[in-house]
Parts: sequence; C-alpha cells; structure tokens
Amino acid sequence: MRKLLHVLFALALLTAVSGCQRERSASAPGPAASGLPTIRIAVAAPFSGNLANMGEQFRQGAQTRANEINAAGGVGGRQVEIVQFDDRNDPAEAANISQLIVADESILAVIGHFSSSCIFASTPILDAAPVAMITPSASHVDLPRGNNVIFKMWSGIDIYAPMVADLAITDHGFRNIAVISAQTDWGLSVRDTFIERVLQLGARIVANEIFNEGDRDFRTQLTNIRASGADALAVFAFYGDGIVIVPQIRQMGINLPLYTTGTFFEEEFVQIAGPEGEGMWGVNEFVSDDPRESVVSFLEVFERTFPGVIPGSYHGNAYDAMGAIIHAFQHSDGSREGILDGLHNLVGFNGITGELSFANQEIVKPQVYIQLVNNQWRYRGMAPLRHLQ
Repeated sequence: MRKLLHVLFALALLTAVSGCQRERSASAPGPAASGLPTIRIAVAAPFSGNLANMGEQFRQGAQTRANEINAAGGVGGRQVEIVQFDDRNDPAEAANISQLIVADESILAVIGHFSSSCIFASTPILDAAPVAMITPSASHVDLPRGNNVIFKMWSGIDIYAPMVADLAITDHGFRNIAVISAQTDWGLSVRDTFIERVLQLGARIVANEIFNEGDRDFRTQLTNIRASGADALAVFAFYGDGIVIVPQIRQMGINLPLYTTGTFFEEEFVQIAGPEGEGMWGVNEFVSDDPRESVVSFLEVFERTFPGVIPGSYHGNAYDAMGAIIHAFQHSDGSREGILDGLHNLVGFNGITGELSFANQEIVKPQVYIQLVNNQWRYRGMAPLRHLQ
C-alpha cells in the first residue's frame, strides 16, 4: 500500500509540473548551442480568450528583436529566449504568473501585461523581488507610482489624451466636443485627461457618455450625443468595442468627425468598422507609412520574421521593450537588479520611432497623428507636445 501511495503521489506531482510548464513556456531553460545559458525574458499577456491577439502581437514583436540579436551572435555568445505566460487578461492570473516568475531566478525581466488592471495586480510581487517589467500597451497614469519596477513603453495617458484634444481643437478648429468612453480604469482616465485639455483650450464638453465593456447597444448614449449640438466626437475604447460603436454612430445619423487613440489601430477594426470609420483621426506610436528611416527599417525586419503580418503598435512596442531590456543587460552585470538599474537610466536608446528614454519609469518618445483613409491608417505628421510647453 505504501508503495502504491508513493507511485500515485509521483504521478500527481508529474502531472502538476507538466501542466505548469505548458502554461509557462514552450521551451525549457538550458544552455544555447554555445554552451552558455540563455537570457530568459518572460512575455506575460493574454494568449487565450478574446484578447489573445494582443498576446500574440507582444510575442511577435519581442521575438523579432530576439531573433535579430541571436542571429548576430547573441550577447556575449548567449542567446535570448522568450518564456511565454498566458494571463488571460485576468488580474488574479497575472498575480499567479508573477509569483512563478519571481520564483524562477533564470527569468531576468518581463514584457507585459496588456491591461493596467493586470499590472496593478502584479506590481507588488515584482517590486518585492525586484524584477523589471516593461508594458507595451498599458498607459494608466498611476502605473509607475509607488513602485520601482514598472516601465511604460506606451506613452502615458497624460501625453496622448491631450494630443487628441489639440488635434480636434487647435488644428481642426472644433469647439463643441462630445465624448463616449468605456467605464474602465483606462477609459475614464483617458476621458478625464482629454476633458481637462479641452477646457484648457477654451472649448466645451457638450456630451459626456459612458458604457460598460462588452455592451452592444449604444442607442441611449448616441441619442444624447446627437442632440447635444456637438461638432466633433471623441471615442475612447478598445477596438473590440469600437467595431460595434462606430457603425452604430453612423447608423444613428451622427456624421461628426471622429477622434480616438491608438487602441483602434488594429486590423480587425479596419476590416469590420473601417468604412463607417472613414476619416477618423487618432494619435498613435507609429504607422506603417511613416517615412522615418527607423520605421522603414523595423518594417523590413518584421516582414522577414513574420511574412504577411501587418505590424501594429503593440508589435513595435514589444520590439522596443525587448531591445531596451537587452541594452540594459549588456550595460550591467546581467542580474535582475542590473537590468532594473539600466532601465531607470535609459536615455537616448534608438527605438523604432527615434530616441527613447525613461523618465520616472514613463517613456519619452515621439507620437504621430494618423487618419483612417480607404480602410488604412495613414501617417498625417508628428504630434507636437504642445500641452507640456
């Protein structure tokens, strides 16, 4: 009986470990062909569920940069290895993943998560270790506060939300602005920052509507907007809601100029809502027809790595996040603490959109204006930081 219990216990332990490995990584840690250990960087993001495409964009962007580094001989002969974690965009799962990452000392840094709520859940765990994390997407203004480890590769809400207001009011001359936004930490923060800038510019907010993520009927909010006397409409949501909202806006007879953020810079949005969104304006990290040499070079490398895939902002930010982490690794003792210190002191790193720096864990880099024309987001010039002057 004792022998049988030992066998059953061993089988149960093996099953648990195997499941955890499938969750964590497609490849086990070990030496590269050079005999040296790999440089293991985690990518934590939703790889299942309705936001699985976001995780795949993180992985593809990070893998493109890792492949470049590995093809050039790695870092001192050491290859870069990505360890993949599926957080399912669930804060509880994000916290569990952070515990796993902290416990595995071979993982030196993290690229993730997609949402601010997942990062808030992970921060106390990573900060105690400490392990640095660069998020390619989350932009909540409170993310870097009260911790030493979270870095934002996506420009903060306090950067791009006022730019949307500047574009609509200063550049395009609209004065009566309506807003519809998701009732999430991100959506409400973007809305509030945008409204503050609208009022600073002397314009008016004539409608201020909210909705819950996943809603499919916006007639009540849009009826109010239609009756408000607005001459422009700002829509702050992720693209999954945008593909429903934008067609309903037009079906309700609202033909106002539309303004948004980089969250609509997704192929699915273009394919589903593009005709109704024709002419929409936004602020984004980059766009494929940006003529700058750094953008052209990235697109060429990405196309070779993932033929037929059109890179978006999250691809680009994950690519730059991997580049920044490896740069910090190269210019430190290669420890978790060394990488963290290197990111705190990152200044003038050459990224896709030009020179990048971290200031108080916030990214400082250029932004661009974009417009949806003929079912394609197009470059419409650099976005000046007028609100910071």
